[in-house]
Amino acid sequence: MEAAGIMNQFPCLVIRGICDYSDSHKNKKWQGYAAMAAAAYAKDLLARISPRKVEAEKKAIEIPVEKKIDELHANISHSISTEKQQDIYRWLSPPDSSTNYNAAIKEQLQGSGLWFIESSEFSEWKRQRNSLLWLHGIPGCGKTILSSIIITHLKHIYSNQLLYFYFDYKDVDKQSLEGMLRGLISQLYYRSRRSSGVLESFFASYHDGKDQPTCQSLRMTFLSMAEKTGEIWLVLDALDECNREKRKELMLWINEINACSEERNIHFLITSRSEADIESEVRKCITASWIISIGSELISEDINAYIKCRVTGDTEFSRWKSRVEQTEIEDVLTRKANGMFRWAKCQLDVLGNCLDPDSLHNALGSLPETLDETYARIIRNMPNIYKKKAIRILQFLTYSPRPVEVVEIVDALAVDTDEKTYFDSSRRMPCPNEVLHYCSGLVVISSQKPNPVLQLAHLSVREYLTSDRLGVVDLQISRGLQEVDAKTSMAKICIAYLLSLSSAYLLSLRSAYLLSLSSAFYDSPAKVESPPFPFFQYCANYWTTFARTAEEVDERVRCLILQLFDNERLYKYCCGEQFFYLSENETVSALRYASAVGLRVQVERFLSQKVDVDSDCVIAASEALRQSHWGIVELFLNKGVRADTKEMALALYQESLDGCYQTVKFLLQRGVDAGRAGGFYGNPLAAASSQGHLSIVKLLLDYGADLNVPSGPWAYPLCVASFKGHYDVVELLLDRGVKIGLQGSQLHDAFMMACRRYFWDIVRLFVDRGLDVKAHGGGGLTIALNGGNYSIFKLLLDRGAYINHSAALHAAAEKGNQDIVELLLNSGAGPWNTTEALSAASFNGDRNIVRMLLDAAQGSNTDDNDSRGSLALYTASVGGHRDVWSYS
Repeated sequence: MEAAGIMNQFPCLVIRGICDYSDSHKNKKWQGYAAMAAAAYAKDLLARISPRKVEAEKKAIEIPVEKKIDELHANISHSISTEKQQDIYRWLSPPDSSTNYNAAIKEQLQGSGLWFIESSEFSEWKRQRNSLLWLHGIPGCGKTILSSIIITHLKHIYSNQLLYFYFDYKDVDKQSLEGMLRGLISQLYYRSRRSSGVLESFFASYHDGKDQPTCQSLRMTFLSMAEKTGEIWLVLDALDECNREKRKELMLWINEINACSEERNIHFLITSRSEADIESEVRKCITASWIISIGSELISEDINAYIKCRVTGDTEFSRWKSRVEQTEIEDVLTRKANGMFRWAKCQLDVLGNCLDPDSLHNALGSLPETLDETYARIIRNMPNIYKKKAIRILQFLTYSPRPVEVVEIVDALAVDTDEKTYFDSSRRMPCPNEVLHYCSGLVVISSQKPNPVLQLAHLSVREYLTSDRLGVVDLQISRGLQEVDAKTSMAKICIAYLLSLSSAYLLSLRSAYLLSLSSAFYDSPAKVESPPFPFFQYCANYWTTFARTAEEVDERVRCLILQLFDNERLYKYCCGEQFFYLSENETVSALRYASAVGLRVQVERFLSQKVDVDSDCVIAASEALRQSHWGIVELFLNKGVRADTKEMALALYQESLDGCYQTVKFLLQRGVDAGRAGGFYGNPLAAASSQGHLSIVKLLLDYGADLNVPSGPWAYPLCVASFKGHYDVVELLLDRGVKIGLQGSQLHDAFMMACRRYFWDIVRLFVDRGLDVKAHGGGGLTIALNGGNYSIFKLLLDRGAYINHSAALHAAAEKGNQDIVELLLNSGAGPWNTTEALSAASFNGDRNIVRMLLDAAQGSNTDDNDSRGSLALYTASVGGHRDVWSYS
């Protein structure tokens, strides 16, 4: 790449050794060989060139070049930097939230959302440091559109400091904290030069992208980048669409960022439905004034404008030349919308099909009251001839891990597992966009590049289709959309499609892929043809996702899986698509692939054919561990695979960090060492302590984990638990420490961390458990004083912590901590301790503290009082506080 840039600017011959294809299997394994081959070729070439011919040529310095050498160096550096950015982007694989933003902006009307943009709450949110604002509303009220309006507004003001992320029920990569962090880190990397070095160092620490980061390490990296950036504006849309099991982790992260932000300034704005778990966590860190309900009274004008725009602007309503009908439509819909954009849109779609006044009036007179009634009416009106294919479409759109392209759905509809030829391109729909007719009103086509995507029209559609309410309307569709039945059908379709492809086509895929890469790299105008089987990549990546559910319950699926494993070239290609870390020439057995993708039934079948444990079993067990398929791991352990491996220890660490009690117990019961070092926190005990997983901490201690072993950046498990504020874990570790003795400085260090984080209950716990306050309390007292934490300061002072009254009074007065000043005066600070404090309070113009200090000095030496009064008068005048003079 760099050599190509040189050739364009400097007259030279470049000899390059090629070491990889720059694809998903790219690695540095062959770089040394490639360099050696290029050097050998260059040597041989020079040996064949006549010296006289060389002398006859002009020197490079005599040849005019278009650009200066320093410009050439700049171009080369830019080329290298661009390649590194691309490597980091591929490594992060961040979800693209711009597609959600662009789709929502298309639905936005000019002037909508101004009720919020111009509100005092929004202005205060922008002004206040580390602010958090929560917007919540009912399904279909337009939260995502409002989020996009807010993002557009902020882009014009803080373009390089704005981050945003859309959680999305249609895309599994947009349903977790980890996916969000990858997206935000990627945005921050390209927008903030000050923080780019943090990510590049992080990338290098993972062997330049050969290993994947943990969620915890992503969290730490984001914080480091945020601190480098300074002020950040962060909009998170649709938190309720985050995977429910992972939502608690997300909310804890938001609270953690919002609660401890001295080094950074992050303005959070989040939107969601009013879910109980979200509300509970939000209310822990903000008051009611920062919570806004998007009620019908706030957005009624936006909904009315939307209805009016469609009635007067859509071609479907142009047939009503008389303004009377248009006005009637507007009046009825604005009266019944009740704060639901989605409801209004559905009714307009139906009313647009009314061709005469009678049908229009009948439709207006029988409008459904709710979204559920709206969807039920759509299902009832679906023609029977459409139902079979409608069910198949809805199965994929409801349970697909990623958005499904229109061309992929068209091929899925053309699969027939009852035919001898599973897939025949002649069965494809001639007009792909007509796929909408099968489920009109429930699905939409989103015009995303490079290919349009078919998706459910709204999250409320998915919720209705997977609810028991659908069974009352149509039992056939309801059964087809039960999760097990749907995934069984999807598994059959995907495997059958894969089996329909010839070996010649599999070979052609690599060539087509390399051609597309080269065209993209050189920005070639040559057109790369669309693949003849567009559903292939989807099936190769996701057939195992559906088969994991289906193989346990369906014999037909098991037969199809066996056929696929009999085709070695096919299953190896699928494996390469799913697991980027496997090199192209690496041996992949059927057992290894089945273990990696979690096909328990197939793994049992392959293991039954083996007499003893061999290297294939060990490698396959490692794959099952890597992907957390614990049922399959158990199969290998029962077969005789050893438990004392590095991979097993790493799995125990990760599961302890993630809080998976049953899995941790499973690994410990099978002999995995509870105290083996590894991971960011150093060992499983520290990892579990950091997240407050009390039951796992107790389990690890019961299995021999040593709390006296130093680990990770916080040195000891007790320290990290104290730093994170996990009271129950600290209490447990202290109880165990009393029995075995706490070694090193961990007791003091953990106590100081609790003081720095102002965890009063944990500080009191240390004191109650016998911490020597006279020996260790002074540092905590200073921290509490500097931070103005009255509760901790009083606790330590009452328990006998040593204090310099003069210095403490001065610090408290300087910071304006009136309660602490009063406490010090009541606990033994005499008049002789007040001079410096009085000076600081006078300079700051703090009348109350000046009065308290002067009152405390009454009765002492008159000359001293006069001297204090003069000093206070002088410092008050320097500070410009004339109102303090009267007290001095």
